[in-house]
Amino acid sequence: MYKNLTCAVIVVAGGKGTRFGGDLPKQFLKLGNKTVIEHSLATFEASPFIDQIIIVASSEFWGFCESLGLSKLSKIADSGETRQQSVAKGLSFVDGGLVLIHDAARPFVDDDKIQTLLASAYEGGGATLATPVTDTLKIADTNMCVDKTLPRESIFAVQTPQAFQLEVIKKAHEHGYADAYDDCQLVELLGIKPRLVRGSPQNIKITHPMDLEIAQLILAKRSK
Repeated sequence: MYKNLTCAVIVVAGGKGTRFGGDLPKQFLKLGNKTVIEHSLATFEASPFIDQIIIVASSEFWGFCESLGLSKLSKIADSGETRQQSVAKGLSFVDGGLVLIHDAARPFVDDDKIQTLLASAYEGGGATLATPVTDTLKIADTNMCVDKTLPRESIFAVQTPQAFQLEVIKKAHEHGYADAYDDCQLVELLGIKPRLVRGSPQNIKITHPMDLEIAQLILAKRSK
């Protein structure tokens, strides 16, 4: 059973927030009385399923991360030039077993989802949170005309955390693929099909200023 394995989480916090704008990366902005990353970390710190927390961040934020006093924090690693490089650095400090990879800019992951993800990764090698899309999706041609309409019943929007057996995700990163959209795609290139675990609409990623406003509303609702 996976509960007998060490379970680590890599929290990727090295993004510059260029799409958000401003001088401070979005993961270090205030959301309520805490920063966005503090909300993300609090869930993993409190989770009985997580043994080890690794934060990958720019060195200028190491002092802040250390000041949070997380008992499960085992390493703060310097971020790479790309997200893929940052994850690879984090993986080098994982002790073994299973590993979650999470974007620091997603403050609302739930502990029950963590448990389900770890169980799915233990059984199948990898798993990710995902929600079914509700919009109709079109593929455009080079002239920005509709080339094809996709059947949305089988299309999901992927979230984090994503969970993997450590040896699987390490092997995926060793093979490498510069244009991979996420860690699941790297694993897919090994011929492994990660499982989809139903995520939550509240597990939003803060990318634009409007997302932070939505996050404030979600936080107020959850606080009740």
